[in-house]
Amino acid sequence: MVSFIPLAVALQAVMVSAMPANVVSQPLKPASTVVTDGKTSYLYALPQSLPASLASELAALQGVPTGAADGVPNTASKTVDSFTRTMTVEPVTFSPVPETPDIVSPSANFTDGSPGYRSVGYYGDWYVYARNFTPQKIISDQFTHLVIAFSDIMPSGEVFQVDTVQNYEKIYENNPSKEQGATHGILEVLWKLKNENRNVKFMLGIGGWTYSEKKHFQMGCDTPEKRLVFAQSIARLVNDMGLDGADIDWEYITNPDEATMMVDMLKLTRQELDKLATTLGSERKFELSVAVSVDPVKIGNMNVVEMDKYLDFWNIMGYDYSGSWSTMTQHAANMFPATDGSTAFSTVAGIEGYMALGVSPRKLTLGLPVFAHGFMGTDGFGKPFQHVGEGSYNGDMGFYEYRLLPRGPGYELYEDEKLYSAYIQNKNTRELYSFDTPKITKLKVEYMIQRGLGGVMFWGLSGDIWTQDENLIETAVRVMGRENFAKANNHVQYPTSKWANIRKYDGIPMTPDHPIFDHRKQNSQ
Repeated sequence: MVSFIPLAVALQAVMVSAMPANVVSQPLKPASTVVTDGKTSYLYALPQSLPASLASELAALQGVPTGAADGVPNTASKTVDSFTRTMTVEPVTFSPVPETPDIVSPSANFTDGSPGYRSVGYYGDWYVYARNFTPQKIISDQFTHLVIAFSDIMPSGEVFQVDTVQNYEKIYENNPSKEQGATHGILEVLWKLKNENRNVKFMLGIGGWTYSEKKHFQMGCDTPEKRLVFAQSIARLVNDMGLDGADIDWEYITNPDEATMMVDMLKLTRQELDKLATTLGSERKFELSVAVSVDPVKIGNMNVVEMDKYLDFWNIMGYDYSGSWSTMTQHAANMFPATDGSTAFSTVAGIEGYMALGVSPRKLTLGLPVFAHGFMGTDGFGKPFQHVGEGSYNGDMGFYEYRLLPRGPGYELYEDEKLYSAYIQNKNTRELYSFDTPKITKLKVEYMIQRGLGGVMFWGLSGDIWTQDENLIETAVRVMGRENFAKANNHVQYPTSKWANIRKYDGIPMTPDHPIFDHRKQNSQ
């Protein structure tokens, strides 16, 4: 049986100068096309079948056949003139993940001399509302980076905090700063947290789905002058808020003009952050990252090669593969693809796509969900559904926090160890929820380690269950090993910040509000 791998014709390709001896190179031939939203994706078939078990061997994409000679329109970036016409199949051996809580961690001594693993978490400033997830609930030793989501972009290009009351004004601390001109709100808590845990870097998250959907990036960054304002305002916010860098989440770039805009935005932001480090006398630079999709079409719409020059790491969104926009019930965060129509995308295809374009695996951060996508009125994967349900909170149609998933009679848990995906299904009420369990999380992190990636990322922090055996983030941390986290002190010297307590830390400790893990299984509702 011939296996098919979907590839975006727009995906930039790179010439592979040398391949390992154990890699089999095969020519690709176009097999068929799929048209979605007016865009054409080409399906290519390997002349021989892929390995039987996708969980133990993966197809590593080393290029995309394209060009007029094949009758395929060449829509890749103009900066890339040559294209390879091979796909490689490289066996990867996966070690079994221990079932016990005490997981033997891998060595942090990487052959390229790079530091240990990243553990990136996204904290939304809206978590303080219905979720009641204040920043005191963050378990800081689970992370090396925390992204504060999300700042917006004005039509002028200026990046700004939307909810200034929650971020700067409301008192969340039992012992708030008494200094004249001090900041309070979420920022005060996070500032205390980073002074108490010097290994956690805090990033300014910009964009996200809501502001991207409103085309705020396009409106605010469509000229060189606006892009400079964009970059300068990021550096100013990083300085004023006492942060360690920025994460840009543009969902999604759709054409070459936007791809060029993005590269220039990153270039200018990199320059402004470097200027800030020089001004502050810091030998350590401020970090810059992006959140990106695994969709081959979306990867192809970006100029990955040029973007990579300015980035410290890429946060790969390994989730949201299905939802209200889908035409059938499908897995929402599967690592590997299925051949029965139950998967729309796969994490592994995205990871290998970025690597094929020259991104170092150590710069890739594997995104893991701490939430589920729901489907109502469905008989299972590959079947139609009636709607996605109301979600865990008002306005979260189809999105369900992991800790709030239905349990009890009629709700059966299934874990697919070939796709690395799990789901809860109630066949009586015709409900299905696609998500990750601790077992699936372990498998994914084990894949990350074996593939030589740089770490993991979590969306979002408020949805986890607060017991050691069921906490998804803690599960991933234990697989990596805290002792194997990348070690680098965060920035704490901001003498020109607008806030008095960030210019000089008052030393008053934060009051934590998270539990001590135990091994009891309990629902955190």
